Amino acid sequence: MGYRLLVFAGCLTSELFLFPRIGTAGEESVATAMNWTVLFLMATPYVIGGSIGAWIFYSQRRAVKNQHELEG
Repeated sequence: MGYRLLVFAGCLTSELFLFPRIGTAGEESVATAMNWTVLFLMATPYVIGGSIGAWIFYSQRRAVKNQHELEG
């Protein structure tokens, strides 16, 4: 058991030294992706609230129009 762990640790360490950019590759693209993710997460409640508000407004206008058609 100890031998397998030692071999695994050795392989992992050698990979980190052979491919040092694996942890930092594309930091700029990751940061851009995180910024867009935060933007969408912040905008979601406003989009949902606006959609509900627009639906209520449309329903109200439609009800008023139907009532005017029935009266007149």
